[in-house]
Amino acid sequence: MKLQTIGFWGVAVVSVAVAQSASAAFMGVSVAPVTIANGRYVYSVYANFSLATDQIVKVKNWQVTSGTMQNVQHSDTALPLGSWNPNWTTAESGAALSDSYVSITGLWNDQSTQLNWTNGGPTIAAGAAWGLPALSSGGVVVGSTLKVKIMQIAGTYLLPTVFQFSASMEVEWRASSATPTQSGDSTLTLPAPPALVVAALGLLVNPSQRKRRQ
Repeated sequence: MKLQTIGFWGVAVVSVAVAQSASAAFMGVSVAPVTIANGRYVYSVYANFSLATDQIVKVKNWQVTSGTMQNVQHSDTALPLGSWNPNWTTAESGAALSDSYVSITGLWNDQSTQLNWTNGGPTIAAGAAWGLPALSSGGVVVGSTLKVKIMQIAGTYLLPTVFQFSASMEVEWRASSATPTQSGDSTLTLPAPPALVVAALGLLVNPSQRKRRQ
């Protein structure tokens, strides 16, 4: 179990727990520090590999194991409830920065990503998978390692509409085009934004303080 700390404007911190049962070069998934765009908390989720030459093939067997994704938000109009497609269709300025989508190359406009479920609304169907018809790593090389963005999750940061959930998934990968596909399991937990952040934004007021001001 690895614990990552996320800071919000220096006001408060929360932790993202990332556990993995990885095989060989696959080192599990990780969650980048949260960013804020268009009034939303935005989390980027990466699959990590020990060699820069590794190739990701597919993310599959997605399962929400606790909590809810109900308040996950989209910034596209491809479907009535938004789409998990990594290409967005709205004219909203900076929409890609606050969209929720799945990707295998790490690009929000990766239109070649193949999904195996009806990809609308806030949740992702149990057992869902996504990957490339023509395999391409498309990730970021960090030293001698590789990380590939597999999804982005966005949600409004007002206290009544936050989301908090844990999920498990399986990642398929291979060392090269000449080697067989392998797989490894991993889990992630996305936290609800802390109440201290909301309080700092002036969205929470202590009732006793209200009375004293009257």
